[in-house]
Amino acid sequence: MADVGGVIVVAGANGGIGRAVVGGCRVRSATVVALVHHSSPERSLGVPEFVVDITDRTAVSSVIDRVVEDVGPITGLVNAAAVQDLGRLDELTSGEWDTMLAVNLTGAHHLTQETAAAMTAVDPGGGSIVHIASIEGHRPAPAHGHYATSKAALISYVKAAAAELGPNGVRVNSVSPGLCHRPGIEADWPEGVERWLSTAPLARLVWPEEVARACWFLLSDESTAITGTDLIVDAGVMATAGW
Repeated sequence: MADVGGVIVVAGANGGIGRAVVGGCRVRSATVVALVHHSSPERSLGVPEFVVDITDRTAVSSVIDRVVEDVGPITGLVNAAAVQDLGRLDELTSGEWDTMLAVNLTGAHHLTQETAAAMTAVDPGGGSIVHIASIEGHRPAPAHGHYATSKAALISYVKAAAAELGPNGVRVNSVSPGLCHRPGIEADWPEGVERWLSTAPLARLVWPEEVARACWFLLSDESTAITGTDLIVDAGVMATAGW
């Protein structure tokens, strides 16, 4: 795969997918900057880190300005920041609903606004923005209603942003992972993993590095005609019957 190059901002860089994106971009000739909600010195990412609350637009604007000033013009963004709490819709509190949408949707909007503005402020302007959505934005799971709603809205937002930002040379896409492997998932959720493996045509989980490779493709010059697209990485689950 071609090098990504440029300055890539990765939001939610402390998570499994975020870490995989950071690692992959570093070996693909990119300068990587990590945005995190909480700093973790014991788990250093090996790249410049900025702590920011993405639900606060002023804070996002300030940190993007700092990245441009300290590191250089931004050419790409991967937004892997998200929350994923469980809860039945008839039991959710207003606070739980609001927090889910604030992080997963409003935060994505703030990042898009501020990063796109920075991308178009240089000559020549343009760049690539990739949001991590979810297959649950297409097919919700029980007790994931507020999460699925936020991701479905994000997928639609990506299309709207792609249409509006395209004339400025900014591409906007999303990647929708299926069930991703993480250490201990088989022990923590054996019945869920078993259901997934029995449903997925490839009979396997998705690895964070595989999601990251989809992001690298959408950041690179190999995808210059692709915008407004949701790229599904799910071992084939969405190809199966949903009834």
